Amino acid sequence: MSSSTSSSSTSSTSSTSSSSTSSSPAPRRRRAGELSSGERRRELALATLEAVAADASAPAAARAAAARTLLEVARELGRHAPALDADAKPLGALSRDELARELRELRELRAGRAG
Repeated sequence: MSSSTSSSSTSSTSSTSSSSTSSSPAPRRRRAGELSSGERRRELALATLEAVAADASAPAAARAAAARTLLEVARELGRHAPALDADAKPLGALSRDELARELRELRELRAGRAG
């Protein structure tokens, strides 16, 4: 009996050592325009968030959370968002000319994003 035990342990040892020495296949090269798996997951996550945010039948809390997450990813909300100008005056304190200039700048920004 001891001879059968030693032969089985020898065979399992040899199979283990041979499998640990085998090399894994080289990673597949991506074609131009092909997304990596991480990029595909990100695109899927963003598409899912957009679908939830736009789904009128989804609970309001889910829609709000999805919208907030989309804004955070776009860096328009949260700690990575651009800081507001600390020296900015409240709108009520701006002159008519200052208000007109601010409005003109906002319209130009909006037109630039749309185009």
